Amino acid sequence: MALTVGILGAGRWGQVHIRTLTSLKQEGLVEQLFVCDTDADKLANLPSAIDATFSSWQEMVKENTVDLVAIVTPPETHCQLSIELMSHGIDVLVEKPLGFSETEAASVLSCSRRTGQSLSVGFLLRFHSGIQKAKAMVSNGVIGSLHRIEFTRHSTRNAPLGGDVIEALGVHAIDTVCSVQGEVEPQRLHISRLQTNQQNRPIQTSMWLEFPGGIEANISVAWASQSEQRQLNFIGELGTIFVDFNNHENIQLQNEKGFETIATEFSTPPLEMEWRQLLSPLSQQNNAQPSQFPTPGATLRAARWIEQAIIGATDQIGEQQTNPPRD
Repeated sequence: MALTVGILGAGRWGQVHIRTLTSLKQEGLVEQLFVCDTDADKLANLPSAIDATFSSWQEMVKENTVDLVAIVTPPETHCQLSIELMSHGIDVLVEKPLGFSETEAASVLSCSRRTGQSLSVGFLLRFHSGIQKAKAMVSNGVIGSLHRIEFTRHSTRNAPLGGDVIEALGVHAIDTVCSVQGEVEPQRLHISRLQTNQQNRPIQTSMWLEFPGGIEANISVAWASQSEQRQLNFIGELGTIFVDFNNHENIQLQNEKGFETIATEFSTPPLEMEWRQLLSPLSQQNNAQPSQFPTPGATLRAARWIEQAIIGATDQIGEQQTNPPRD
C-alpha cells in the first residue's frame, strides 16, 4: 500500500527529498505528497507531483491523513518537531542531528516507544553502496587488521546562517566510523583543529576518535572549502580501500598488487535507498510494531559523541577568546 508522505522543510536538502519522492511517486510507492514550509517563496515552483503545500504541519495533518513525515528543517527544531509529530500519531524520518545532546535524543526515542510510532534518523551514509561494500571487505579481512579510518567531507558552500559544521557534517562522520566497525563505541575524542566564523560558530574542524584495539578515525569536515571532498578511506596492514561518496558504482582497493576497481552491489543513491526501505511493503509490514532506525543504542551513541565534540569545540573557542594569538 502506497503511503501519504509529508516533507517538512523545502530548503536545499528538502528539495532533494522532494525530487526523490516525486520520482518514487511515479513508481506508485507514494500515494500523496505534501510539502510544508514557513517561507512561502520556497513553496513556489515545486514539481507538479506535489499534491498540496502548507505553511505548517498542523495545517497539513488537519486536512489530510498523513502516514509519514520527513523533518528537513534547521537542526535546532528536530527534537521538538519529532516529539510533536509522533505524539500526533505520525511516523517520522528526521534528518540528523536528532538532538544536540544524549538527553534530547533519549527524549525522542522515549516518545517513539510511548506513542508506538516509528522513528528513523537520516544517517543516509549507512545506505551508501560503496561504504557497505568496503565494510564487508574489511570484515572479510581483505586489508588485514584495520589500523585507521579517514573521513573527509569538505564543501565549497558557505556555512548556513547559524550553522555548526560539527552538528551538520560531523554527526555523519561519527556515525559512519562507528557503524562500519560493527557499531563500536569510541574511547576518546579530541578536536585537533578548529576554525570559526565571525559568530564563533565552527565552520571547519578536524578531530580524531580512538577505538578499542588502537584503531583511530581521523575526521575532517568543513564549509567554505576551496574544493569539494567526499571521501572515506580504510587503512589496514595489507592495503587501503578508498570510497568516493559521489561514486555509487565502485570503490578502489590498493595493496601490494597495485590498484583494483571493485564493483558495488548496487548503484542507487543513498537517499533513494533510504526512502525505498521506508516505503517498501515489507517495511510497512514489519512496522506493524514501532521501529527505530538505527538502533536506539547507535542513535544515542551518535548524540553522545557529537555532544562531546561540541563541548570540546566550545572549550577551544573559549580558550581562543581568552588567549588570542599574538601578531
